Amino acid sequence: MVKERPSAGRILGMLAFTGSCVGILLYLWLVFGGAIPLRPEGYLFWVAWANHIGNQIFSTQDANGPIRRGLFITTCQDVPVLNQVSQANPLLGTLTDLLAIPEQNCPQTSQDPLGGG
Repeated sequence: MVKERPSAGRILGMLAFTGSCVGILLYLWLVFGGAIPLRPEGYLFWVAWANHIGNQIFSTQDANGPIRRGLFITTCQDVPVLNQVSQANPLLGTLTDLLAIPEQNCPQTSQDPLGGG
């Protein structure tokens, strides 16, 4: 195989072919509903998205209005600390009471109850 330096004509041909391939891909992207690249989207897009996701977040309500859903996760070692905080601070005590923390569902030992290993 003989290796030669590419001529300017061959380089221009490769660039033209690459440009046409990129143009075809961009055309297909736009035809099938893709956003125009490097064009900022207006605030109406983000407002509509925030409205939609806001309705999902605040979909539960009671007599006082919408309630935001959430999940509180704690470890077994942190449950006594939360109980101490609820006794020391009345406001945080109300919040921890609303969490309905279970009494002690934590294991007393770190061993596997089935004896696996």
